[in-house]
Amino acid sequence: MILDLISVMVHKMLKPVVILALKTVYRNIDLIRKDRIPKEGPVIFVANHPTAFIDPVLLAALQDRTVHFLTRGDYFNSRLFGAFLTLLHVRPLYRLNESGFAKVKTNLSTFNLLFHPDGKRETILVSVEGNATHEKRMRPVKKGAARIAFDTLESGGFEEIYLVPVGFTYTYAEQFRSQVMMIFDDPISGSDFLEIYRENKARGITALTEEIKKRLEDNVVILNRDREDVAEAFFVLYRSDHPRPFWPVITHQEEQLSAEKAIGDGVNAMDDQEYHRWNELQKAYFTALEQAGLEDATLVRKNAAGLLNTVMLIAGFLPAALGYLWAWLPLLPGKYLAEQKVRRLEFKISVQMGVGLGAFLVYTTLWLLISLLTANIWIAVLIPVLFAAAYFCIWYEELWHKWRQDYRLHRLPLQEHGTLIILREQLAAGLKALLPPAAP
Repeated sequence: MILDLISVMVHKMLKPVVILALKTVYRNIDLIRKDRIPKEGPVIFVANHPTAFIDPVLLAALQDRTVHFLTRGDYFNSRLFGAFLTLLHVRPLYRLNESGFAKVKTNLSTFNLLFHPDGKRETILVSVEGNATHEKRMRPVKKGAARIAFDTLESGGFEEIYLVPVGFTYTYAEQFRSQVMMIFDDPISGSDFLEIYRENKARGITALTEEIKKRLEDNVVILNRDREDVAEAFFVLYRSDHPRPFWPVITHQEEQLSAEKAIGDGVNAMDDQEYHRWNELQKAYFTALEQAGLEDATLVRKNAAGLLNTVMLIAGFLPAALGYLWAWLPLLPGKYLAEQKVRRLEFKISVQMGVGLGAFLVYTTLWLLISLLTANIWIAVLIPVLFAAAYFCIWYEELWHKWRQDYRLHRLPLQEHGTLIILREQLAAGLKALLPPAAP
């Protein structure tokens, strides 16, 4: 009971900090159809799993209901580590091949406790693909979520349990300042499949699992392995033609996800000859861009190397430099570990964010202690100013990058510039044919 109270306090204190960290890591977060989440009653979030830890962090931070996460039961063999995981709302899930039948029998009591602690029903997240893999594809959906739903209904304590599909699509999950699109589908009523389950358990579990799979496939971008190059080229053009503002980071728009799904589906449907034609064209275009040292967005955006931006870069240099110096030290360990020690893409941004956030909390606490011990209130006052300067540094760096790109474009020979424009227009014609009618 005490541990649960501490856990609630920890989450309430950490949630605003985590949201700020997410707004720093990602350039845009599209939080789509959040209103589909039932406001009460037991809920199982069933999600695809492109990244190791970011998916659950996004879900826990950006919606209002308390979420618990399931992990291997043997992680709780250590009482100290088990208590730490409990603070983070992580709960044990025992598997027959890992823990034996006696432990597996305790799973149902765990689910009942999660869904009905002291009369307050909560939620759990089940990543239905199992292990995390960063790819724009759906892997086989495991049957665990369906089993949890039926076991909970059969226990007799609940008339209904909802399974809410959550689709995660990342532009580049391993990169800092990329984008994530997170969409919720209509809840699936577990009771709708209960009659099938009671007639034949295996058939009921399969039917519910197939419904989960279908819902997720309808809400995430899926690319065939031999169609990725052209699809990614079209994604780049679409994002350049539809630039997103620096602020707000979190929005609720669905247009980009719908467009990128249409692009992916259209490229997947191409025959080999058509795909080869577009692939040769995109290779020619992006090779020419690389040789010129340019990016696609540079060709279509307004002049970023104009007088106003030049003045802003000069005037903003000092606060940006202060913000960089303030943030450099605590962010260094996470960046080093992500780049030098982490091999799998699925873990890179998770490690960088997790270690960076932890280091920042320690770093800030140390400065506050110094302020307290030296009775120097100006240090405490300066800390939020330096945080603001660090966030300003992100905007400044992006503006500086655009300024340099446009400066290169202005120095590009007219003939090379014209060739790039022609190649892009040819490629954009293929993109336009794939977009849904509502898209500009």
